[in-house]
Amino acid sequence: MPVIPMLPVGRLVLLACAVLAGAPGVLCASPVAADLPDTVLAQLRDGARVESVTVVDVQAAARRRGLTPDALSPAQAREVLGTLLDRRALRLANAVEHLAWAPQDSAQYRDFAAQIAFEAALDSAYAVERAQRAARGDTVTHPAVLGAAMRDAELARRPPNWDDGLVATLAAAFAALPAPAPDDGLVQRARKLASFPAVAAEDTDRIIATHAGRPFTVRDLLGEWRGMRVLDRPHLDDARQVKELIRTALYQRLLRTQARAGDAPARPSDVQRLRDRAEGFAAKAWAVRHVFSQVPRDSLTLRREYDREPSRWDLPARAEIVRRYLPTHAGADDMAAHLRTRAGADSLAAFDRALPERVPGIIDSRSDSLLTARCVAAGPLGIVGPDSLDAGAWRVVLVLDATASRPRPFAEARTAVERAWFDGESERRLRAALDALRRSYGELVNERAMAPGMPGR
Repeated sequence: MPVIPMLPVGRLVLLACAVLAGAPGVLCASPVAADLPDTVLAQLRDGARVESVTVVDVQAAARRRGLTPDALSPAQAREVLGTLLDRRALRLANAVEHLAWAPQDSAQYRDFAAQIAFEAALDSAYAVERAQRAARGDTVTHPAVLGAAMRDAELARRPPNWDDGLVATLAAAFAALPAPAPDDGLVQRARKLASFPAVAAEDTDRIIATHAGRPFTVRDLLGEWRGMRVLDRPHLDDARQVKELIRTALYQRLLRTQARAGDAPARPSDVQRLRDRAEGFAAKAWAVRHVFSQVPRDSLTLRREYDREPSRWDLPARAEIVRRYLPTHAGADDMAAHLRTRAGADSLAAFDRALPERVPGIIDSRSDSLLTARCVAAGPLGIVGPDSLDAGAWRVVLVLDATASRPRPFAEARTAVERAWFDGESERRLRAALDALRRSYGELVNERAMAPGMPGR
């Protein structure tokens, strides 16, 4: 497969999705389409292979977009249909060409299949647990309660063998992490929970527990911790809590082993999810081969793009600021007067930059041209305001740093030029390539069925 240098893989996916998720090509029409049944809105054909788009397909795609199928306007119906035809055309093309996926896409697909299999195994275990409880007259259905009971029952049948000394050592390392306080803000809480326990490198391969003949190491525990959503991580204070975390990981590992991700999914929805993911990776492979790899990115091409409108690449005026809001004009005047002294400005600047969760206040001429111009005029440690925002809010701004707009020569702007050129040209070429594919497959649109009275509308 052709390689696209210097371009993150995620950008390739976004470029393909930008076309496949919207901005479809113009629908073609043909008198032959009148022979299609009313339930079929469009059709593509490659020899004996036929791909159709039905009313049900359009309704399902509309729901995925958050639209109400029964209230689609004609324009919305045509847009959804056009996107589905793009996908059907790629399906026909890939059925013949069988392009290899990128290695990272293959790995992502395997991980996705394993996750689906795990979810199915977990759902099945939940169903068994709920049925057993219902037979006993137990009405508890909360997933957390059921999950803990399922885990405990399984580990009671096959108890892990623990290294209690190592568990105690790890418990001390986790307990030493900063604990969120009740009055912590979201950023402060996340910062604390993002911490990792201090574990010696030589301890990472030590075995904490053995279950079902398999060891669970310190490295496995740290991997579980890393994989958790930061804000969902508990603060572990003692050995019991560390064991609870490991017990859950052991049970999930057992379910993953039982899931046998290589088998065909039993649930129809899982089959569709896997098919959709596979088609997405196949579409990306096709787009890389036939579109993205063909976009020129040499210096002469990029220089021509830059020279078309050099001012487009100018660096905008920008400023780093600290804002303060006060309820009265008098209070805002006092704040501004204090900040106009060098000591006051230095004090607020130092305080702002010392905040552990500080996010710099950056503005530029594209986001707020008037305030940016005033900040540039005031200069570093200058004061802008007080400004009345409404009846009960006055703003005072301390400028920490400010730079005026300036032209950017090609050598400095090249990366930005290349990104913008590649994105725009790739999208244009991909749209044209998909339109050509659809024409080559004799696109037929059933205009009679597309009328306002089409089934389901």
